[in-house]
Amino acid sequence: MINLAIFASGNGSNAKKLIECIRDLDSLKLCILITDNEHAGVINHCKEYNINYKVCPKNNISKEEHENLIIEELKAYKIDYILLAGYMRILSSKFIIHFSREGEKHSRIVNIHPSLLPHHKGLNAYEKAYADKSSFSGITLHYVDPGMDSGEIIMQAKLDKKDQEPLEDFITRGLTLEHQIYPYFIEVLNSNAKDISPLEEI
Repeated sequence: MINLAIFASGNGSNAKKLIECIRDLDSLKLCILITDNEHAGVINHCKEYNINYKVCPKNNISKEEHENLIIEELKAYKIDYILLAGYMRILSSKFIIHFSREGEKHSRIVNIHPSLLPHHKGLNAYEKAYADKSSFSGITLHYVDPGMDSGEIIMQAKLDKKDQEPLEDFITRGLTLEHQIYPYFIEVLNSNAKDISPLEEI
């Protein structure tokens, strides 16, 4: 069994899709959702689906102290993979290394980003992609490394841009694509679970 954690900071539409996908799979277990926002809408999804969650606000502590608190929560569940779903904090190199396994070329942390990386890294990617002169944008699922949206790409999907389309509609179509890509990755992970060594063995 591969133990998963989701990190989210906002309304959690991707988190909800992941919850719905994971609960029907036999080799993956969603153990906990971590949020840094006590008012995050994703908490309501956790309550709806009876998912364990923990609010870990940063408040007046250092980044290292904040991440250490999260690590202690994850240790209790022996987490093997972390799925970022709109988590609005950049993870430190120390944290990422903690969730990496010797001999593997990438971390066990996955993120979804609303552009065709390496284009439009960082915040407001939908807005940047909408404003540029390209005829298309897209969605990227990638492993997390210490850089800004620079980790190894897992998969990408193209999102065509429509003439005179409002930004809100462009984002809505992008989110629909996000909600297809992340569950697909989860299903592949489930299919390969028997070949994945638990991270707890480090």
